[in-house]
Amino acid sequence: MSHSRIKRARGGFGTVDPLSDDETELEISAISNSERGNIHYSYVKSMLHRAQVSHSSNSRDLDSSPPIIKDNLPKPNSEGERKCKQGTSAMLSSFEHEMPALQAALLAKEHHPGLGKPCMCGSLNARFRCRSCTHQALQCHSCIRNSHALLAWHHIDEWVADHFKRMSLHSLGYRHRLGHLGQQCPHHSKSSTVRKMVVLHTNGFHHVSVEFCACPGRLTEPYQLMDADLFPSSFKQPETAFTFELLDMFERISLRSKINVYDYHRTLQEMTSAAFAQDVPDRYHEFCRVVRVWNHLAQVRRSGQCHNFDKIMIHRRQGSIAIRCPACPEIHVNVDKETVDTAHEDETHKYTLFISADGNFKLQRKNKCGDPDDVSLNNGTGYFVEDKAYQKYLGHVGDCKDDCICQHLRAVKFRNIIRFKNAAVSGVIVIQCARHGFYLPQGLADLKRGEAFANTDYVLAHALADAHHQRWIMLGYDIYCSFWIKMLKRFMKYFPSMVSVIEKIRGAVPKLHIKNHIEECQYRWNFSYLPFSGETCGEMIEGSHGEQNGAAASTKEQNAGHRHDSLDAIINYWNWTKYHEIGATLYRFYTRCLDTLKKREKCFFELSARFDLALLQKWDAVDDTPRGTGKQIISVHRAKFQQSPPTQAKARQKLIQEEYVREIAGFSQIGEASLVATGINLEQDQDDIRSLLAIEYRSESDNHNLVIARRNLRISLVKWREKQFAMFPQLREECKITSVDPNEPESEPLLLPSHFNEAFRTRLGLTTAAQAEYQIRIGCAHDRLESIRTAIQSYNHNVAIKAKNAYGQKHATRARTIVDEIVGDARKHAAKYRRTRNALLTLGFPPNDPVLQPLLDTQLWAKNTAIPAKLGDSRTEDPWFWHIACPAGFTTAEKAEWRLEMDRVKWFRDRSLRNRAREEREILEEEFKRAIRSFCYTREAWITQGKEASSLGARAYANKQAAMHERLTNDCTNLYEKALDKSRIYDKWYNSYIK
Repeated sequence: MSHSRIKRARGGFGTVDPLSDDETELEISAISNSERGNIHYSYVKSMLHRAQVSHSSNSRDLDSSPPIIKDNLPKPNSEGERKCKQGTSAMLSSFEHEMPALQAALLAKEHHPGLGKPCMCGSLNARFRCRSCTHQALQCHSCIRNSHALLAWHHIDEWVADHFKRMSLHSLGYRHRLGHLGQQCPHHSKSSTVRKMVVLHTNGFHHVSVEFCACPGRLTEPYQLMDADLFPSSFKQPETAFTFELLDMFERISLRSKINVYDYHRTLQEMTSAAFAQDVPDRYHEFCRVVRVWNHLAQVRRSGQCHNFDKIMIHRRQGSIAIRCPACPEIHVNVDKETVDTAHEDETHKYTLFISADGNFKLQRKNKCGDPDDVSLNNGTGYFVEDKAYQKYLGHVGDCKDDCICQHLRAVKFRNIIRFKNAAVSGVIVIQCARHGFYLPQGLADLKRGEAFANTDYVLAHALADAHHQRWIMLGYDIYCSFWIKMLKRFMKYFPSMVSVIEKIRGAVPKLHIKNHIEECQYRWNFSYLPFSGETCGEMIEGSHGEQNGAAASTKEQNAGHRHDSLDAIINYWNWTKYHEIGATLYRFYTRCLDTLKKREKCFFELSARFDLALLQKWDAVDDTPRGTGKQIISVHRAKFQQSPPTQAKARQKLIQEEYVREIAGFSQIGEASLVATGINLEQDQDDIRSLLAIEYRSESDNHNLVIARRNLRISLVKWREKQFAMFPQLREECKITSVDPNEPESEPLLLPSHFNEAFRTRLGLTTAAQAEYQIRIGCAHDRLESIRTAIQSYNHNVAIKAKNAYGQKHATRARTIVDEIVGDARKHAAKYRRTRNALLTLGFPPNDPVLQPLLDTQLWAKNTAIPAKLGDSRTEDPWFWHIACPAGFTTAEKAEWRLEMDRVKWFRDRSLRNRAREEREILEEEFKRAIRSFCYTREAWITQGKEASSLGARAYANKQAAMHERLTNDCTNLYEKALDKSRIYDKWYNSYIK
């Protein structure tokens, strides 16, 4: 525990960073016994605990969860976890008892037992030591300098009076000689170049006198430094250099942990002089420049471009430095074109290229002054598209408006108000392979003001630029339901050469996002219901966003080109980690797939055993591919009831047809249904005017709308009243109404049948009109429930967006206004539903009907599928109006038919899930084969190009890469054999179970 933290805990001011129980124990155990005499152990622990609870209660917590204290922590869920925690506690306890001795051992290193003794050479001036060397013997001036002739980057300590002080080899007269293995150049003279330089190594800054080689035909100074594993910061009299070891270390640490150049450079300064870091030279800008060049060179070298891979891989885009997914189908690399072309349609899933598209709004760039000439070193050869061509395209396309089918998402409305202020780039649009999470070459492009179809079109066209030989492509996109409608038309206009590729695309909405789409989308674009899609979920791209977002704090401050290079390096590393782990990944997926397949086979088999064989044969012959005909979705996974929940429009149309038949037969007059339906619509208009009147502070626009609404309502009421009294003359005589109030038409009684009791309706001749109103009100009630469901879904989705993206009072307030509007919509529709149901009760509707039940304001909710499931969600049931209930009034035969329809839907859904699991197994087996072939192909490419290398170093590098791919091939092959062993065990179970 740091002294500052102890002081803050003891002094009682500020807040202490929240610690877990284990961290608290570790911090407290780090206090020595002497410190415990001043700060009592239990007191510190209680203060830390109290500060932790205070921090938790004061922090912004969207879920309002309780403070994270020990009693609220989840209990270990396995014996292994308990033993692990017990072992950790025991280990910490053993360290706690050794704290004084450990501290004493560390303090002892500040002195040296050899002080006052002679050096190994006999000199009595032995006062220098090296903390980087294995044996820290005291040496004299000459010995320490000579022993470090080849150890230039060690820090030296000198004993001065009563303590050790850090110094440099340069101050001891050391020269770092280049070109002759540390020996002086034979052509050295007084005129030879000796330059004082600053060299940055993994342990800090070093002031060095560099003596350059003076031999005839020598390398230039920058390349003499390169030959000595030093990267120069410039090419004209370099004064700063960085060791290769440092650059390699920073590359690996930054790509893994996302540490930025500034913090790492500052750390090197503090490693050189912790107390006086300001005295250490500032080489931040030089470090930025060199790191950027180093990363670019590494990507080009590892991609094979230095070995002219384009000569072998002519089917790929030229100059690409991106790492490709070895398991996805790539014609001519891991699968033959003839194999794909001759594959049967039932094998579609085996050879489909699955990709995902999504926007990431964390990777922004600030709108700030920068270098306008800063361009990317990769310049479109990596994962970002080439910027100049992209900007030219956006200028040509302009600000186009995208129409979204699922309007309840309202994502477009949030797009322009949340987190885009002062952002030159609001995020990126990303294309990945959907099954393994590899970013595609040129699969990223910047977004300006949210995610537009034009951006997605551009990056999709470039990501699939070398996919012309693919036969099947499947795209997962969270707004695919809207994106696909004019997709082909847009590509024909802007990317005509890619039309043949786009025509091969099938689409779906990722499995988590699909829950927030309208019902039609959930049947048509669901991965689970689409044949030949396997267990692809389409959500892997979301997980990769979180990894890359760790760099957002630094990349948003960079210039445009620098930002692209930085993100290219991070993404290249992401692809690389997945590349060499693909075998283990596929094995894990395959094992999980067999478990899933076993459960689904068993579930489907047991369900099918309930039905007659003839019925199963009839169902089995049905194609289960969802199809769209206009606005109607045809899907076997959707329940079809002959008596489905009606709508107001359907009820009105049906009644008009029945009236026409009765009028021809001479039983009743025509027009009652239309008259009643119009009256119900006028009733809704009156409700809307009352809602306007209920606004406490109306604007000028609201008052204008109120005047127009009243005028239109009065005109409609006058016309409707004439028809009403003409059709029901007894009503005129009974109510004595002569005109419509022009000032308050919303208060005018409409005198619908539901306004009277049954006796009055009979006396006034409203019996058939009451029957018509009854049917129309039933449809109207179902319309209201659907509106309530849509409003609640919209609320859940937008609350999730607000919680994640709305920062700052201004944006949070505007987002809250939108959410409040949606809440008001739900309550408004609920009030109309209650009014409709009350009218139905007057008309004889049964109060205990299981379908149209009473609705309370406390029931206006649903589990939020826009966020991960919360604890207890599985035990919580949504309110009644979210579930399908058998309609009231069914006969026994109708109820049996209804139950059969529900069984049919469940059978088709379970069959689809079973089929997806079967497809997944076959896909994974093909992916294993493709990964092995990719490694073999790349190995042969390195061997071939290594033989043609122009230098021995390039040939050795190619051989090293070939050896690595041979190891990857063998590892992946072994894992594939293990996977096949598990599949044979599964096949044995399946055969015995089916028999």
